[in-house]
Amino acid sequence: MINFIYFIVLNFLIAQSSSLALYGLGEMVNSSDAGGISLGESRFFSNNDFIPTNSSTHHKSNQACLAASMNFTNLSSSYINKLQSNNFNNISFGFPISENQYFMLGMKPIFRSVMKISENEFTFLGSDISNIDTDGDGISDPVKFKSSYDFEGGISEISASLSSKISKNLSIGLKVGKLFGTITRKDTINFYTINFDINGQELSSNWFGGEPRQNKFNCSAYTYNIDGRYTFNSKNILAFNYGGSNDLSIKTDFDNFNPIYYSLSGFREAGFGFKSFIYDDFGYIFELNKNDSFGKDIDINLINKPFLDFSSTSFGIFYKDSFIANNSINSLNYSLGFYNKIYSYKQNNLYINDIGFSFGVGIDYLNDNTLNISFQSGFRLSEFNEFEDEQYFKLTFSIISNNNWFIKENE
Repeated sequence: MINFIYFIVLNFLIAQSSSLALYGLGEMVNSSDAGGISLGESRFFSNNDFIPTNSSTHHKSNQACLAASMNFTNLSSSYINKLQSNNFNNISFGFPISENQYFMLGMKPIFRSVMKISENEFTFLGSDISNIDTDGDGISDPVKFKSSYDFEGGISEISASLSSKISKNLSIGLKVGKLFGTITRKDTINFYTINFDINGQELSSNWFGGEPRQNKFNCSAYTYNIDGRYTFNSKNILAFNYGGSNDLSIKTDFDNFNPIYYSLSGFREAGFGFKSFIYDDFGYIFELNKNDSFGKDIDINLINKPFLDFSSTSFGIFYKDSFIANNSINSLNYSLGFYNKIYSYKQNNLYINDIGFSFGVGIDYLNDNTLNISFQSGFRLSEFNEFEDEQYFKLTFSIISNNNWFIKENE
């Protein structure tokens, strides 16, 4: 396996900064709400009732809502001293359309990264096989070369969801979305001249030229998701979701060639969660999630690494303190969680463990608004030597602002 030195800078609307960005079209983003992240990266629950990324909870609000989330990531490994990024993860806006129904528009990343990869070692070509004349004397000269790869762009999702209260204990959310985006991959072979001493040892080298090639991947698909929750015994909540996409259509534009069209089978995801209040202000959550990613086609992966499936287990506890001696603050919400993810590519018997813990605090203030802050710390195994002993820290901020925009008030 070729050793690489990796430098990854991540762009707007992404929550990834890891070795997982090197698989498929990047790391799939599956959590963005700080309240849920603080409960072990929960997708179903948060330290507040209204969860922007979980449509079955939206009907609980009778106001218009603007929500956004961003995070800061710090990563290190045996070969990487520090890798940092800050990213927006999600933005959404919604409003009630009846007493029991709520409509929301949202946008979030699915895959996105700006990445530069360079080979660590040179390949040498002697003058007998190089067929490259570096000094113009008509004779082939020895050269050395190494390749570099640059990636830009990604895939995002724009979606619309409808939340409905079916009964006192049951609510359902339905979301449909559109995946769109372009990823540009640029491969460059860089050649260097070589000067030797009389003993055949290299004295110096200079960049001679490069051969760049550029590919563009234009991606498109439609997504769907249904989620729901059922409350029983007044203190227990069961939650579920099922979703996926149709086939991912990819138009590839190669240098000086006609476009080539690919189609990958769509992804599927499903999950189950349980929340229980031991006391009125204290309880725990537990959930399981599974995602089978897009079909495997080595021709459209960034660096010929497949899309990864994953399964995850989350556990968290929460406490709500409503006795605050401040008229502007309604409550403080404290959360602690643990998670374990297993990424896999079964055809190659590849399994990657991602284990971590999280904690956070949420502030309900001015009756209608919420600010959540979460902190994650975890470690991840990797097949790449440069990401050996990969450790990461993430700080996530989420805000939910409610107001009576577009809402007709009774006189």
